[in-house]
Amino acid sequence: MYVRAPFGGLFSPAPKKYDFAFEEVTITPARAKVVSFSAPYFDANQGVLIRKGLTKPTHIADLKKLQLCAQASTTGLAYIQHTLRPAKKALVYSASSSAAFDAVESKKCDALILDVPIVVSQSQKKPGAYGGVVGQIVTHEGYGAVMDKGSKLKPSLDKAIKALKANGTIDRLQKKWLPFTKVPILT
Repeated sequence: MYVRAPFGGLFSPAPKKYDFAFEEVTITPARAKVVSFSAPYFDANQGVLIRKGLTKPTHIADLKKLQLCAQASTTGLAYIQHTLRPAKKALVYSASSSAAFDAVESKKCDALILDVPIVVSQSQKKPGAYGGVVGQIVTHEGYGAVMDKGSKLKPSLDKAIKALKANGTIDRLQKKWLPFTKVPILT
């Protein structure tokens, strides 16, 4: 059975209604302290979704002057706070990305920094609501399935993911279904 697992509850120690979750979750050392991750099944970067009417930034340095926003507890927020360090404090939205997307759409936020596949998907769901996904920031992040710390399923899941990567299945699926590979790199 398939159950949707909200991002905000993935790292909770409370019992879950699933054995593992494929929820576009970046593997980080901090998160790995409370959950186990599968082998990475996907390589992702951070994407930049801008508000309608904003002059498109062409370099990472251009982002420092903007009012940025991010979803709480994400690697996008960590990138803003620890690497980019913009002039203005970033607006941070709760455990759901919906509020961050609303802030971009309502022009409270100039640019949202969040995983490329997520911002591309949202931009396609609401064409014309945003200024578009102007680029991706290379961060070399990996997505992994999330499961309880020490899950007995980890070895089997890792083996299956590695086999799908080795035989090219994951690459073929990404090329067919995930258009963000065409998003330019911001330097």
